[in-house]
Amino acid sequence: LVCLDGIRPDALLIAHTPFIHNLVHSCTYSFHAQCPGTPLSYPAWTSTFTGVTEAVHGITSNTPPPTPFTPPAWDRDLTTAVVLQGWYGLRNVIYGGNENTFGRGEVSVGEGNQLHMFAEKDIKAAVSKMTSLLAAPQVSDISVLYLHGADQAGHDHGFAPHIQTYVDKIAELDQYVQQVWCAARARRDREDWLLVLTTDHG
Repeated sequence: LVCLDGIRPDALLIAHTPFIHNLVHSCTYSFHAQCPGTPLSYPAWTSTFTGVTEAVHGITSNTPPPTPFTPPAWDRDLTTAVVLQGWYGLRNVIYGGNENTFGRGEVSVGEGNQLHMFAEKDIKAAVSKMTSLLAAPQVSDISVLYLHGADQAGHDHGFAPHIQTYVDKIAELDQYVQQVWCAARARRDREDWLLVLTTDHG
């Protein structure tokens, strides 16, 4: 699961993203799917991972909730490898909790699971960590890579297709999506993989 935060579909369509554009011709896609509710990362990603609206999960801002969040009810026998870059709130969404301070590096999140967190400036290191995890002899059942760069550019300069800084940041992500896709595809003789590329809001 590749999570690209803050991507407007109309901006993606005009950005120089040749790899993502080529994927569109060989996959199931939608540029019109919407996550109803508050267009902020915390509530939108919570809805994405739980499948329920903010009226149910109760998160309406980017501030961690006062009580620890209960994570998605996926099969607990499944193992996870999660790499977060730039914004660490997704840790609470995936593994539960309401922490508002986050360390960096590898964090313990339970037996059989891996969580690696990287600063905003360390996007290349984050992607490299995910590709190395995918190249290991044994991999987790669910792999998640979260990249924050476009969302940060949107907050700094505006979320609009006419804002070149924002569009350029989206274009920068194309190479990282390709690297992860190639790493997963290299395992196709050993396992069946489903690659999901998604965003939360724009």
